[in-house]
Amino acid sequence: MLRSNKLGVKTMNKTLTTHRQRDWKEYNDALKKRASLDFWLREEVIEGWTKVERSGKRGHPFLYSEIAIMFLATISQLFHLPLRQTEGFVRSLFSLSFLPLPVPSFSTLCRRRKGLRVEVFKVARERMREEGIVVIVDSSGVKVMGKGEWAKRRERKEIGRMERKGWIKVHLCVDFEIGKIWEFCLTDERVHESKVFKGMMEGVERRGGKVREVIMDGGYDRGEVWEEIERMGAKGLIKVRRDGREGF
Repeated sequence: MLRSNKLGVKTMNKTLTTHRQRDWKEYNDALKKRASLDFWLREEVIEGWTKVERSGKRGHPFLYSEIAIMFLATISQLFHLPLRQTEGFVRSLFSLSFLPLPVPSFSTLCRRRKGLRVEVFKVARERMREEGIVVIVDSSGVKVMGKGEWAKRRERKEIGRMERKGWIKVHLCVDFEIGKIWEFCLTDERVHESKVFKGMMEGVERRGGKVREVIMDGGYDRGEVWEEIERMGAKGLIKVRRDGREGF
C-alpha cells in the first residue's frame, strides 16, 4: 500500500491490515457439538436385552444378557462412573428415550461384569496381522522426590553447594490408533533416546507387533535409528535436526 508523506513523496506502508474470514454460525455450531451426546442402540441389542440362553446348569437363568451387562460396563468405563451412578445414568437415558427396558442394579452389574467374555484388543490384533501398526516413540524426564532430595537440600545448607540434579528418563512406544503401550523402559538422563530404540522395537516384535510406521521427534534422527527402521521394513517419520546431515 502506498501513502504520501508531508513532502508529497509516496512511500510504502509496511503495516498491512489482514482480515480473518470466519463463518461464525459454523464455528458456534462446532463448539456446541463438542458437548453433544448421542446414543444409538441397534435393534438386535434392544431385542436381546433380556434374551438369555439356558446354560444347562441348575438354577434360574440370568435376567439380563451379556449385551446389557457389557453396555452398562462400557458406560461406566467411558464416563468414569461408579456402579450406582451408572445405574442411575442409564435409567435416565432410557426414560428420556422412551425405551421400555429394565436396567440391571449396581449389585448385578458388579457380579456379572467379572464373567464377561471380552477379547481385549481383538480388532487391534486383526489389524496388526493384516496391515501392521503405527507407533509413536518418545521419552520424557521424571524428577524423583524422596529422602535423597532432602539430604541434598540439607547438604546445600551446610556446605553451601549442591550436586547437579538427576533425572529418570521414561521411554515409551505407543500405538497411534488405540493408545496401547507396546513397550517402555527406564534409564537415567545420560542415556540417549537412540540407544534404547532398537531394544524397544525388538520388544514390540516379541509381542507379535509388526511395525508399519514410526513417528518420532528430532532426538531420534540418528543413523542407528534409521538402520533399525530399515531392518524392520518400516517407514520413519522423524523431524530432521537442525544440524542433520544427509546419510548415516
